[in-house]
Amino acid sequence: MSRVEPSDVSRRTMLRVALAGAAVILVQPVSAAFADPALAAAGGLSENQAAQKAAGWLSKAALPPGAERAATSPSPLFDVQRTEWWYEPTVVKTAYWTIAGASVAATANWLGAHPTADLVVPTHPAIPADEDVDLVSLGNVPLQGALEGIAYTVAKTADGVAVRAEIGVVPGSASLRAPGDAGGLGAPGQG
Repeated sequence: MSRVEPSDVSRRTMLRVALAGAAVILVQPVSAAFADPALAAAGGLSENQAAQKAAGWLSKAALPPGAERAATSPSPLFDVQRTEWWYEPTVVKTAYWTIAGASVAATANWLGAHPTADLVVPTHPAIPADEDVDLVSLGNVPLQGALEGIAYTVAKTADGVAVRAEIGVVPGSASLRAPGDAGGLGAPGQG
């Protein structure tokens, strides 16, 4: 594997992948974060195009039956947990819903089985229906390994659940940001 110079980092993505118990570092150009190969070849989306793409995913967000859109955050848990995106800038749109009488496990499992639009769920092991869970995050991405998409967070409330969708789209002008003290970031909804 070739050495990545610090000056190259702004145009490359480093992912750590556990494979057969060994850590493997994959280096991809920033264009690999884009789902559309033609846009990647052209240098990616403009910020306006990224905003339109995020709005499109939001308009097609797949939520379980009974979900009602909320104008503001319906859960204090959303104030302490949020998605950090790999790239700056990332165009981000956030939306909230409530589902009366629902459980976190059932809602997360439904979201895991019903990805939004043309997105995929990269990983989401089913949560046992009787599991009492306060908070679950899961992602929807355009393709496996993408660093843009939707990070869904499901939080328990007094009368059911609240769902937050954090939609992030990477424009072609984006640069890889330093992950800070966390040491690394995952794909949307994967920590």
